[in-house]
Amino acid sequence: QNSLFHVIVDTDATAALLMRRLEENRLGRVTFLPLSQLRVDVNARYPQTNDVMPLLQACVEYDPKLTRAMQHVFDRKLLARSPEVAAEWSEKSKVDCITLDGDLCTRKGALSGGYVDLQKSRLKAYAEKIKAENDFRAAGQEHRRLKAEAQQINQDVTKIVDDIKRLQHKETQISRQIQSLEAGR
Repeated sequence: QNSLFHVIVDTDATAALLMRRLEENRLGRVTFLPLSQLRVDVNARYPQTNDVMPLLQACVEYDPKLTRAMQHVFDRKLLARSPEVAAEWSEKSKVDCITLDGDLCTRKGALSGGYVDLQKSRLKAYAEKIKAENDFRAAGQEHRRLKAEAQQINQDVTKIVDDIKRLQHKETQISRQIQSLEAGR
């Protein structure tokens, strides 16, 4: 069940390198799935019935390069329409069955289900993290855009202030010339 949160890597050498970095920086523990080491049953057979269907085929979209990893995680799992059907087919087929509501009936006979607190969901937390990162990037882009716009406005204001000063100076000069001409009459 927790294999959903394992990290897929190309080889065991990559996994070893990443584990060393985790240890050196004390970043915690992670389970890596090297594609080169995964063993999957390419001849897995599933029941042909309307009651259940293979979870991997029914519910999961993925890049074909990750087929072995997806089979490792999702093979031998069926999607069932009810807990009763899940229990029946789990025992008959010796596979795990998951209902549409998320209840699980394992091939070893264990049943798990009930209420799921979405506030504690790892998938929800991950989705919220991705959304927050995207929002942060968007806010950064908006900040840079507004900063550039503010700089342009400051330059425009500076130019206008310079134009006003130039015109005021010119006005002062013209006023002096007029006063000088009027005084000379």
